[in-house]
Amino acid sequence: ATLKDQVTLTGELKRFPMLADSGNHKYHLSCAQCGFSIGEEIDEMNNVLMLSASTLDEPALFKPTAHFWVSSKPDWVALPSDIPHYQFQTE
Repeated sequence: ATLKDQVTLTGELKRFPMLADSGNHKYHLSCAQCGFSIGEEIDEMNNVLMLSASTLDEPALFKPTAHFWVSSKPDWVALPSDIPHYQFQTE
């Protein structure tokens, strides 16, 4: 089983197809009732499921292991120096 198989999403989701800057096919996931952003799936990455931290019941249980898209962060955002930073999704 993959990690994605261990995630349980409840309620009706809307999947909006998108094309990533990389050319990958991805889907933006949101709540069908209120439109709240849930995360994204990327086909070319073995259907990776990326979840917004705000969707988790206990987000404090998960510590980031990398930061992506640092090139578009506001100047006032300070990132910890003990984990990798990537200017884009992949480098």
